[in-house]
Amino acid sequence: MKKICIATMILLLLVGCSSAKTESKEFETSNKKAVSVIDKLDNFPVSLNTFVKDYNSNTSLQLKNPSEVDFQVFNENQGYSKTLIQESSGNVQYNLDAIFDNDKNFKRIIYNATMPDKGDQDAISVLTATLFSLGIDVGFLNDFIESGEADSEFNNNGYKVYFLFEKSIGFLNATVDKE
Repeated sequence: MKKICIATMILLLLVGCSSAKTESKEFETSNKKAVSVIDKLDNFPVSLNTFVKDYNSNTSLQLKNPSEVDFQVFNENQGYSKTLIQESSGNVQYNLDAIFDNDKNFKRIIYNATMPDKGDQDAISVLTATLFSLGIDVGFLNDFIESGEADSEFNNNGYKVYFLFEKSIGFLNATVDKE
């Protein structure tokens, strides 16, 4: 009987120690900083100020000065964004955003446009000027639009570019990352 009591006490002691270790591990895990998809991207090859300066020298549709734009939380704490241009006229809407990681390092450019009836000259000009300012061959955009495909991905001049077009709603997205 004594052996059973001792064995039971040892078992209870082991179970108690085991659960304490589990609680400790759960606490450590909850204190670790979550790493977002944006955090994993390489830093953008040019500074945001350089990009805006180059862009603004190529078009009359001027981007906002990045120092005058506040950081906004991006995609449920995946990082931050700064909206460089945002326009809405009738049913045409477009914007160009600079995306930053949680440490506010410049990582990506995202362009979105909704043009349900037909293409809008200003909306397309923003994307064209963005690509041109980064030294990306604008012919890739023309080829994509003419192809009728829903999406396309390519690398050019040190950048990885992804296009998405949802024809039924006239939605065009372009995402530019470092290659």
